[in-house]
Formats: sequence, C-alpha cells, structure tokens
Amino acid sequence: MTPKRVTQRRTRLEKHFDTVFQDIVAGLSGAEIAVKYKVDPSAVTYFKRRNAEALDQAMREVTDYSKQTAIADKQYRLMVKDRLESLLETVREARSRGETGEDTGLVTKTYKMIGSGESAKTVVEYRVDTALVAAIDSLHKSAAEELGQLPRPDQNINIKQLLLVREIDGASIEELG
Repeated sequence: MTPKRVTQRRTRLEKHFDTVFQDIVAGLSGAEIAVKYKVDPSAVTYFKRRNAEALDQAMREVTDYSKQTAIADKQYRLMVKDRLESLLETVREARSRGETGEDTGLVTKTYKMIGSGESAKTVVEYRVDTALVAAIDSLHKSAAEELGQLPRPDQNINIKQLLLVREIDGASIEELG
C-alpha cells in the first residue's frame, strides 16, 4: 500500500470523525472500525494516536457520567434490594391469606391444562417471577463488579482467620498441644 493510499484512507476517517470517535468510545475494536469504514487497521491506529488526548477526555466523561447513573450508586442498589425483599414478603403474606400476590408485579399468571379430551380443565397458576428477580440481581452485581464495589478476596482478610492467628500467636506450643 502506497503512502498516498494510506493518507486517503485516513482522510476517510477524518470525514466521519464524530461517528468514528463515538465508535471508539463505545468500545469498538480497531479491526471493527477498519471494516466499518473500509480502511486499513493502521489508519485506525494512527487516528487513535493523533486524537489520543480528546479520546482520553471523552472516556473520562463517559466514566464520570456512568458513575452518576442510578445503578452505579450503591445505596440505590441496596434500596432496590430492600424493595424486592418487601415485595417478596408481600407475596408470601398474600399467599398465606389465600391471595395471589399478583399486584406486586413479581407474580406471573399462567394457564395450565389438566387432563385430556372432554374431561380437560384449565387451571390458573400463579408463580413468583424468579427470572425477573434474578435478572435484577444480576444487573446490580454486574454494575457493582464494574465499579469495583464488590469485596475482593485478595484484598479482604477473613476476620475469623485473623482472630484464630492472634490466639495461636499468643499461646505456647505446649498450650496448643
């Protein structure tokens, strides 16, 4: 590939500066951008290098914005968990009274056929939507993980082990035996 050809392809990225910029910030790889804009991967690398300062600033802004969203807030996630627990408790109480608990939004209503032929009956079945509860929990765990808010075993010491070591350190070998 001649230098003139590379320059022309790099110019194509410059023509689409805003969308290329957005694609990079959104996480598209250099190869994906090269295919999308029909340029050589080296043109993408050059574009990134030439606009590194602006890209870094945009990435910082995206990170700052994402930290301000509700799911990024630990207290918000705890509030949602508390709300889910309250709703599940409401469902439990409703079921104990012979009600469905459908008004909580966590209970699904399905129809089931029992029997066959003329003796078949349709039965209504109510179940807690465990998939919904699991999906909400998974989203919150993922957000906490990405924000580094989950405890890390390599950085957190188990307090029981620490106390055990202190007790052993203070005792003589005879006392341990």
